[in-house]
Amino acid sequence: LPSQKRLCRYREDWVGKYPWITAVLRDANKAFCNVCRKEFGVSHGGGRVDDSMYNKIAAAELTSVFHCVTHQQSYKSLDCAMKLTPKLYSDSAIAKHICCGRTKAEALVTNILAPLASDFSQSLESKDMYFSIATDASNKGNVKTFPISVAVQGGGTPEQGIQNRVLDFFEQAAESADAVTATLLQKLAEHKLSIHNVSAFSADNAAVNYGRKHSIYQNLKQHNSKILPANCPAHIIHNAVKRASNALKTDVESIVIKSFNHFSCSAKRVASLKEMFEFADMEYLTLLRHVPTRWLSLLPAIDRLINTWPAVQSYFLSLGGEECPRVIWDALRGNEHGEENECSELEATLLFLQNILKIFSGAVLSLESDSLTSVEVYALMNGLQTKLQQRKKYAFFGAKVDRVFASSVTLRVDRLRGDFISFYDTAEQYLEKWFNFSETGHLFNIQCLNLKEKQVICYRQLTTAVSALQMDEDLDMDELYNENSSINCITFATVCFSSLLASYRLTSIY
Repeated sequence: LPSQKRLCRYREDWVGKYPWITAVLRDANKAFCNVCRKEFGVSHGGGRVDDSMYNKIAAAELTSVFHCVTHQQSYKSLDCAMKLTPKLYSDSAIAKHICCGRTKAEALVTNILAPLASDFSQSLESKDMYFSIATDASNKGNVKTFPISVAVQGGGTPEQGIQNRVLDFFEQAAESADAVTATLLQKLAEHKLSIHNVSAFSADNAAVNYGRKHSIYQNLKQHNSKILPANCPAHIIHNAVKRASNALKTDVESIVIKSFNHFSCSAKRVASLKEMFEFADMEYLTLLRHVPTRWLSLLPAIDRLINTWPAVQSYFLSLGGEECPRVIWDALRGNEHGEENECSELEATLLFLQNILKIFSGAVLSLESDSLTSVEVYALMNGLQTKLQQRKKYAFFGAKVDRVFASSVTLRVDRLRGDFISFYDTAEQYLEKWFNFSETGHLFNIQCLNLKEKQVICYRQLTTAVSALQMDEDLDMDELYNENSSINCITFATVCFSSLLASYRLTSIY
């Protein structure tokens, strides 16, 4: 008879090495994992993996789970990938022992990754560091959730830079200023963080967040008068474009959306459009979708519509007034008699928006850059305002629009010019209403701290910046003067060396 295999049994000394397991009653060939809350067999090879190999296996499993969470993949896809790993890398001892299904992955996220992600709050508490908080409501079905993120200097050292971390995530039905403020204060208290260490509050520009009389920001200032507003300038720019677009007599945003929707669900219409492209000897391109709540989707959609305009215009005109969407048909007609123009007002408006939206989109992209700091925000917003004022002063609407105005006979040029000037006025007024361009604001006064400018910083500029940030009581102004003098000496020496080097290069050239 063949000899029976000797099965491994649970051993009590494993608890010292693996504190996360316990014995299973009535079955000595199994162990119970306290992390996964699940039994597993130890009959074959139990306890054979040494500690160093076990640590590598655990690190591989935890890294795979972290990768899954970071890229928002499902636990089901992770389960499948983990089952394939031993087969794909059969020569790897680590891959051979990897085992991480859906239940274990969820346990690792809940019991290991989530606590580690919020451990930084203990360092904030122990080092008494300043930090900013940000929150915003998010709706998913009938559930309203609020994340709380903090921006803090990582590790307490300048070398590690500013780090953004999620402090908490809670569900709350009420979205009033008082309810959200109370919950924010409660969550800070739960993590043993003081409201007096909060330097700034960040959110979008909704009235509930930054209303002048009653808002979350005003409520937080009652607990800490030094909190600075860090509302989103990209949101301000987006809203300025929407307000200014509404001032135009041609509703371009609706036309872009209607044009995309007209073809998005009909293969027959797309086939007819492709025939128009062939007739116009153009390469077929799909129209792009514009989402009104997205900041940067309008300009690409207008660019695509302009590039395909001859074919798209011919298609809609071929439909006639009964089948063509009304807003598009009204915009395509040049006058009340229905005669076609060589260049319609709609096309001129599209060319104008194609030109002006570039400076708005460029500003938003700069604001979204990871390298942008608060000391650069004022210059960026002021530059956007200056560009609008210059265009309005010289009635510049883009080189393409100027050529259309010069060559067109039937266009009502004066009316279109007034229409485009109204766009400039509306955008500029909205920016001035919601962004503080005054020289008393903190964003203006902290520009002197911008190291990218390589400028000599005057002590008076520093005192003004300190006052704007309400840090007079927290800093030793005499020591600040000494440090400023030392930095200016280094800066002056660097500038002199650069000038000498430039002179030497110029002399060597000539």
